[in-house]
Amino acid sequence: MLIPYIIWMIILLFALFFWVIFIFQSKLNNLEWKILASFSKRTNIIPSLFEITKDIIVKHDQVFAQSLNLRKEEFAKMSASDPLENFMDLEVNLHRELNFIYKVCSKHPKMMKNGKFVYLRWLLIDRSSDIGEHLERYKKFVKTFNLMVNIKNFTLIWLLFPVAKKPEL
Repeated sequence: MLIPYIIWMIILLFALFFWVIFIFQSKLNNLEWKILASFSKRTNIIPSLFEITKDIIVKHDQVFAQSLNLRKEEFAKMSASDPLENFMDLEVNLHRELNFIYKVCSKHPKMMKNGKFVYLRWLLIDRSSDIGEHLERYKKFVKTFNLMVNIKNFTLIWLLFPVAKKPEL
């Protein structure tokens, strides 16, 4: 008499477990889009910075050449809707270029007094901190998700729900 109840309880636990996996997967996809949107917002600062510094920085085009090329490459990848892992190398290079540009700009006293430049610097720092927070949450979710997928792969029902692990960043 207890056997049907036990079987139903096991089925219910499996269903709940797989439901949780799919909830985690949707949260991870949502976090990926938030991270990509934050990257895009940070990259959109470059044209404004380009225009503000045009009259002040010597060899302006050389300073901004690499960052503008990286921005074009990011735009191309965004329109191709690549996964987050493909963006990370590009975004690291873009971050280094932005740091370089701000180091060059901070050596000019006129730039440090320019309100627009100071605002853009603050905006860049704010966007970068948002990216850092989203990436930390993403890494924690990926670890938990991959653990759940490993557990799922030990059951016999894993063939019914093809869920792959997410690569860690």
